[in-house]
Amino acid sequence: MIELVGLSDPVRGRRFILTRLPATVGRSPDNDLVVDGPGVWDRHVRFELDAEAGVRVRVLGPNARLWVQDRLVQETILRAGDCLTLGGLTFRFVLTPLRPQRRNLCAAQTWLLIGLTLVLQAILLWPALESFALRAVTFNDGNAAPP
Repeated sequence: MIELVGLSDPVRGRRFILTRLPATVGRSPDNDLVVDGPGVWDRHVRFELDAEAGVRVRVLGPNARLWVQDRLVQETILRAGDCLTLGGLTFRFVLTPLRPQRRNLCAAQTWLLIGLTLVLQAILLWPALESFALRAVTFNDGNAAPP
């Protein structure tokens, strides 16, 4: 999982998580991560996964600026701990291990109880259903009135 940790105001101390790649960052609401600050463009940068090298970041707009480790870049491969500056906002790039999702125990218990209830109902109702089926067969074969 990718986290951007804010190092400058107004994002200082905030953690932004990118849950999928590619992901875009900028002021516009259609970005995957929306940040607003001085010098941040509508679609400022894009994070992509490079299967061989790792996470790549590239500038999207002709006027957008990106500094990584105090170097002005158009595109670069990021390393854990790198500092990125988009306009006037500075972030630390953090790679965090994916945590395995815990299964929702409450939901599993609910489905188990529903299944057991259905099985129990079938067991308890089976004699009544069998008796009803025998009466229906007797009625149809014997031309007698139903009981």
